[in-house]
Amino acid sequence: MDTGTDFSLFSKYRSVLMGIAIFEVMLGHTIDWAGIAFSNPVIDFVFSRFSCMVHTPGFLLLSGLGLYYSFVNNSNLKQFYIRRIQRMWLPFMMMAIPLYAYSYYQKGTFDILEYIGLATSLGYWFGDTNMWYIALSIVLYAFFPFCYKWMQRSWQKRTILISISSVIGCLMVYYTLPTYFSKVYLALPKIPIFFLGIYIGHLSVERRSCSAYKYIGLFLCLAVFSFILSRVNSFYMYYCDLALFPITIWFVCLVYHKLQEFYLIKLLLAIWNWLGKYTLELYVLHILLARLLSPGNDIQKILLVMIIPLLICTPVQKVTQKLSNLLITI
Repeated sequence: MDTGTDFSLFSKYRSVLMGIAIFEVMLGHTIDWAGIAFSNPVIDFVFSRFSCMVHTPGFLLLSGLGLYYSFVNNSNLKQFYIRRIQRMWLPFMMMAIPLYAYSYYQKGTFDILEYIGLATSLGYWFGDTNMWYIALSIVLYAFFPFCYKWMQRSWQKRTILISISSVIGCLMVYYTLPTYFSKVYLALPKIPIFFLGIYIGHLSVERRSCSAYKYIGLFLCLAVFSFILSRVNSFYMYYCDLALFPITIWFVCLVYHKLQEFYLIKLLLAIWNWLGKYTLELYVLHILLARLLSPGNDIQKILLVMIIPLLICTPVQKVTQKLSNLLITI
């Protein structure tokens, strides 16, 4: 029986999904640093799929969805940009400025332009930092109001059009600037899922649903089509992977929604909700500490990079939010 795709579940479980995503990111880094690998390709594929059901594409999809809800509630441009600066960019810089300064102290060298790029995350676009999610979010947030106004004239058609355009733009960079693409490949191919998130936000607000078979079938077809194209050029494998995330994210929502009365599920929901409240702090502290400690395959350092962000994310958020609010009111 086809239960249908209720798009409001994406909004209902947004914090849960964000919590799962940051857990998957931190777990993935830990596994990579520790050099854990499965010799059996089938087991390796299953594990990698189940440990990447939301991940960073989920961040972008949920960012698009969250921005849609925010803009529907208050479309004042000035207030929109102030909220984005206050909630993400300023807190990020408050964490980045001291930690990157200490990184330079460790090295015994200093480059002011590089430091500004690192502290603002914008250096990613020049190959200076691995904070791709922050750097991409800043760009997408800047253009969101204009994309929203353009897309609302025909939500479905223009979502498809802007997504295809972003793929074509990424393809042009891949062919014309291959060296540059190798520096920004973590960000550029993922842009379409942000626009999908905006559209899902619209469907959620409008309380629309569709056949689960059609929803799954659409993205499976996109994944298969991209996989076929990847046999010609590996570039399209980015989109084969990307097309599976709307399915796995919806599946996660459905499972937790159907089983939410079970004690174990309630416990997991509480854990994911807690992690979801501190996604920004956990992500930034995790990445910055990894830069400072260079864990490699040192188990002690790996554990520190995992545990320290979990221990300090709450006070760090309180401090950065208070300082952000103070700076905005000056």
